[in-house]
Amino acid sequence: MTPDEFILSIVDIKSYEKCYRGKQEGLFEGELKGLKGGIEIGIALKFPEDIDMMMALVHTVEDLDTLNEIKEALKTTKDKAEILVLLK
Repeated sequence: MTPDEFILSIVDIKSYEKCYRGKQEGLFEGELKGLKGGIEIGIALKFPEDIDMMMALVHTVEDLDTLNEIKEALKTTKDKAEILVLLK
């Protein structure tokens, strides 16, 4: 191989960067969807009478750390107020 074959053009670099960003966004969206689905199951089991109101709030959350906190809290809480505090 010649040295020229190792040099990537700016177009190549931008293309790889766009592809990488797309994969990262896809992974993020997949994790959001999975966490929200798990939270929905937890709310349906613990607070079925409030699922519509609570899930409307859950769907506004885009922070993975907050969603993980909610998921963990659902494992032990008996009071929906604890979850609602995390959703605000």
